[in-house]
Amino acid sequence: MAKQKSNIQPLNLADFKLAMQQDNPSIIDTRLPDYFELGHIPGAINYGFKQQYPTLANNLFNLANNTLLVCKPGEEAETIEHFQAIGFTHIIGYLSGGIEAWMQANEKYDMIISISAEELALDSKHNAKAVIIDVREADEYAAAHVANASNFPLSELIKNHPNIAKNTELLIYCDKGFRSMIAASVLKVIGFSNIKNVWGGFDQIVHQTVALKP
Repeated sequence: MAKQKSNIQPLNLADFKLAMQQDNPSIIDTRLPDYFELGHIPGAINYGFKQQYPTLANNLFNLANNTLLVCKPGEEAETIEHFQAIGFTHIIGYLSGGIEAWMQANEKYDMIISISAEELALDSKHNAKAVIIDVREADEYAAAHVANASNFPLSELIKNHPNIAKNTELLIYCDKGFRSMIAASVLKVIGFSNIKNVWGGFDQIVHQTVALKP
């Protein structure tokens, strides 16, 4: 039986911006973190469709909410198919031309800084008020984590986020850097403004022998 073709259409920039202003849609940027951090639409959450965390969608989004997608050009059909498969029911369109169309129109965009494991150690040493956040699950955190890191699992982050001043420096890591970028974008939407993502996550932290705590 032939697969049914999606009727979800590309939206030009003007129509995409209009849709952003209606019914408070979820704006999801489905690109990989390395691209998302360099520039994304303000208010967008990074949730790459190639990342292997589909069960997180229900914790992070209202799957029945109107949803706008920003995709890597050429991956729109595959992305929509994936999002529909994990439960999104109201995808109203995607930005034609992707983030490049947004940038070329000189629209306002946001960025997230990524730092190395070594920079994590330096930042936390020189800023006593910085908060290190481990967004892995509790069992991962219990096995080993960075000294002085607080555990806020990504699966619970919407309901249970840091109860601290929104301008506090947050240093965020996960296992490889995928979940931490999702978390960074979620925290940006919540209102935190000083966020740094640890590139490569706990794997790189261990590799560079940053102080750990069992």
